[in-house]
Parts: sequence; C-alpha cells; structure tokens
Amino acid sequence: MSSNADHSSSSGLSVAPNNVERTELPSDYDTWWDIQEGKKIYVDKTKFLHQLQSGLRFLRRPPGFGTSTFLQMIASFFKGEKHYFNGTYVHQYGNTRAKDGSWIQYPVIHINFDSIPIHYSKNLSKHEMVGGISNQIELKLRNIATITYEIDVPKWYTESSFSLSHLIHLLYRKFSLPVVILIDEYDSIIRKVRSNSDENFTDCFQTGLEAFYTQIKSAHSDRMVELALVTGVHPFSINTSPWGATANNFVDISWDSEFATCVGFTKDEIETTFKSEISDFAAHLKTTPDDITNQLKYWYGGYSFSAKDTLNEKYIVYNPISVLNALKNFKFDLYWVNKTTSNADYITKKMNSLSSYSFDEFKNYRLRHSSDLNPRNKYNPRMEEIPLPEMMLQTGYLKLVSYTYHHSGDVAVLNYPNWEIETGLNTLLHLAAACENP
Repeated sequence: MSSNADHSSSSGLSVAPNNVERTELPSDYDTWWDIQEGKKIYVDKTKFLHQLQSGLRFLRRPPGFGTSTFLQMIASFFKGEKHYFNGTYVHQYGNTRAKDGSWIQYPVIHINFDSIPIHYSKNLSKHEMVGGISNQIELKLRNIATITYEIDVPKWYTESSFSLSHLIHLLYRKFSLPVVILIDEYDSIIRKVRSNSDENFTDCFQTGLEAFYTQIKSAHSDRMVELALVTGVHPFSINTSPWGATANNFVDISWDSEFATCVGFTKDEIETTFKSEISDFAAHLKTTPDDITNQLKYWYGGYSFSAKDTLNEKYIVYNPISVLNALKNFKFDLYWVNKTTSNADYITKKMNSLSSYSFDEFKNYRLRHSSDLNPRNKYNPRMEEIPLPEMMLQTGYLKLVSYTYHHSGDVAVLNYPNWEIETGLNTLLHLAAACENP
C-alpha cells in the first residue's frame, strides 16, 4: 500500500474495513492501517469526516488520546481507500459530495512533526538548529513529491529550497484536484527542544513556522487546498507578523461541541463496542458488567472538550489508552499516567517549586482570563510561559468543569478528571518530595 503519510504510532481507535467478527483489541502503538489490516476491534469515528470536508482547522488534545490515528483515518479517507471503510458510517456516502457516493483520490500531504529528527549540539547556534529542522521538513516535502507521488520535480524547484507551496502546486497540477494537508503534533519539535536544550529559540522557530503555515493560507485562498488540519497539544497561533500575511484564519475547533468526541471513547461507544470484553472483565473479577462500566468511568472518564456543554454526558470522553489496557489486563491501573511521564514530571516539578499551587487547590480551581479557552486570547506556544493550570488542562491532568465568558473577562472552573489522574499525580508529588527531602 503506497502512502505519503508518516505511519507513526498512536493510541486511540478509529474504524476498520470489514464486518468480519473482531476479537482482538488494538495496542497502544497500532496505526490506523494496523487496525484495519489486522481486523482489530474499533470505534467508528467516521461520522466526523463530513464535518471536516473543507476549510482550515486546528485541533488539540492531550497526548495519547488518539489524535494521530484520527488524522491517519482522515488521510485514508481522502486518498480514496474505500476498502478500509466497509461497514462504517461514512462508507455509503463516499469522500465527495456526489449523490452516488463515489470515491476519488485526493492528493494528501500528511506529516507528523514528531517524526522529524532533531540534532542537539552546544556548538550549534539557535539559527543553525532551526535551519537544520527546516531542512528536515524540506526533505519530508521532497520525499512526498518524488517518492510517494513520483513527480519529476522541475529543475527550478531544486536549485533553491523546496517549499510547501511548491509541493501544493505540483500536486494540484498533477491531479487537477485541491490538496488535503494534515500536520500532526505541530508542537512536538518545540516540546523536544524545551526538554533537551538550554537555548530558548522559540521566537526564531516561530518565524520559520509562520512562513510554513502562511503558504497554506495562500493556497487555500487560491482554491488549491481542500482541507488543512493541524493538531497538537498546546495553543496554535501563527499571527505575529506586523504585515498581516499570517495564518490567522485557521479555525480552532478544540473546544467546539461538534468535535468534542472525535477522539477518546464515550460511554455509549464503550458499552456498545466492548460489550464482550466488559463481560469477560466482569467474570474475571466476579462482578457485574455494570460494575465494570462504572469503574471505567470512575477511573478513566470525565474529560470534556466542549466549552458550552461541559456536563452533558454525550460530550464526556474516556481516556482510550487506559480503557484498552484495563480491558486487556483485567485490571484498573495508572496506564496513561505511567505512559506520559514527561508531562507528569514537568507538572510535579512545577507544583513542588511554586508555593502558590498545591494538589488540593486544583479541586474546583477557578481560572480567570483563560487564554487557553478564550478564542480571542491567542498566544504563541512558549510552553515555559504557560501558567501551570492551563498547562495541566492542555496535557490532560485537569478537566473543564464549566466555562463562562463575559465581556469583562472569562472564568473557567477546573478539576481532576478521574481517579487515575488524581491518585497518579498525588503519588508522583509524594515521590518527588521524598527525593528532594530524603
């Protein structure tokens, strides 16, 4: 199977190709294609594809919630891989607006920034490091053109740097169709450098990214881009240019009710899709299926990604990594917390170093003037400058209980989403304190 996507590992589920009986649960590292080809159990998220047919969108979710798998499913959909969608919600409609449900093959640019290697050296200046990252991105773009789509790149494109704009034009010329652009983990590079380098090069890297995303805006204005979807963990704002030629027309759908359940599992999805697994789990623990579903909610549920309907049950999602591992192992444990240790370590260090925050304080914490939730307050992803409560909300260690916007300021109420987060974070805080005071 030929693909231009980075088939990188991700957690969470999407859809599968056939109505064949499925008994195997996917692993944390299965891609969309692994799930389909292995005929593993899936949760059908294809209903969201028709809501993402066009436009410039940005979606962020905590790490490990299935966003990468979701993008892989979108890539497969637009590439016209119809055989992977048999038995799903979207199969009867196809990937076009044609009434006959026909499928066509759009050109797709799919890049996971987490797959871009970064070379650290104390001898490199921040401009040299940014230049090295830009070269890696350019190499990805060239490989999509020459290897995936077998395009003979004109000489005048190779004599200078090969840009995203060049690739869009070449694909549009070859297919006579608008391009679909999927950028996964856009902030991964910044997070890697933050944890491995003393050099703060955010401003420099931001300038480079600005040009990259502005090319998408320009091509979309020229009707050469059907859909562009950028995902990450932290806020996305590429609008710092004083000349106005920026990517400020990306629509942030992160807290939109319409997309609140596009990743993660809802209560109904768990009870329907994993009915057999829940029964087996209950038999193993000598309890009832209802008790298992209640325990899954208590341990791993509670996340709301709808700013308007935070308490509505249909918008509440469960952590997919933890649910899958609990069903596999017949055991409730700290699966996601133990997997995302870098974020947990960063948060516990901050909580221990900042006397203004305590563990109990984040139970019904009132956050005023939240730049995270208010779409009018966009800021650049300088992670070291993000207030700790917002950092915890972005990375999945706090949930949104309620959000109220007023012209004079907005107020968000936050809390721990479930028992896994509360007990896991509390344990890590005690361990960190013990190490500091042996």
